[in-house]
Amino acid sequence: MLRSHPVPVALALTVPAALLSAAPAHAQGPAAYQKARDAFKAGDLATAVTEMEKAVAAEPANPDYNAWMGFLLVRTGDPDRVVKFLEKALEARHAVAETCTNLGNALLLRKGRTLQDTRRAISLLEQATKLQPESADAFNSLGFACWRTGDYGRAAAAYRKVSQLRPGDGQAHVNLGLALQRVGKDADAVAALRKGVGLLPDNAAAHAALG
Repeated sequence: MLRSHPVPVALALTVPAALLSAAPAHAQGPAAYQKARDAFKAGDLATAVTEMEKAVAAEPANPDYNAWMGFLLVRTGDPDRVVKFLEKALEARHAVAETCTNLGNALLLRKGRTLQDTRRAISLLEQATKLQPESADAFNSLGFACWRTGDYGRAAAAYRKVSQLRPGDGQAHVNLGLALQRVGKDADAVAALRKGVGLLPDNAAAHAALG
């Protein structure tokens, strides 16, 4: 019989869409915004945070600046400060998948996370997957959030989508197998776990679950 083990999941952060543009989203915005973007591209997170703080201070309601500020703070390991920035970004622009995903992740990463935080994260991540149905990262985070609430059926559905979008991702298959195990679908769980082990032969959780 399969054994129960926690799902090991790494939450993925989504770069704000503004990074993809060659010029700042607001041509008249403070130079700090462009400096922060440039610093991030160069791998200098400390400078990126410092400059983006200046940009937000200059234009507190700017959704792009707030979205970036939240993203950078999660990247630097400060999820508790993130929420206010990403909530403000969503107030201005409701249908931005990256912001929904990053805010959902920030809520899941909070040190004092509550059940309400997790449920809010699920709502945001469901919105993100509707806006970007090809976003494996959003589905992965959704699976993790559903797992945390004990909704293993929904977790399995989300992880199945991840495994379809990223068939070479061994962890996605392991996560799917562990979720299927929890809903009593042992045969399907074994198949998913074996596929995961084939891609990640050193995955201890998958080996233990297979027994």
